[in-house]
Amino acid sequence: MALTYDYRHIDTSSWSDDDHQVAHGFCWVMMSIDMREVTEKNWKEILFRILFLQKIGFGPWTEDIPEERLQPMLKKLIGYGTNVGNTSRLKFMKRWMRSVERRVLDNIQV
Repeated sequence: MALTYDYRHIDTSSWSDDDHQVAHGFCWVMMSIDMREVTEKNWKEILFRILFLQKIGFGPWTEDIPEERLQPMLKKLIGYGTNVGNTSRLKFMKRWMRSVERRVLDNIQV
């Protein structure tokens, strides 16, 4: 199934070209954090998951983005949706902890 996104329900009239570029690629971030949409209720959970991934070295971008820049970005994206499956925080963290575990095991010199 192809990854899709939709932000037609967001008022983008004041957005810059950079804001649109972020929106076009944000579906990949949503896939890495196992969340379907950005809402008023869940944007802080999205922030947590992005910061968590950055902390363990698996951030969704080539460089870490500080919280001060992430918060306004996420608030602009309220209304953004994808076809990504939603998982609980526990399942999300288990998935990524297995990745950390594999990375540690791969680096053990025996």
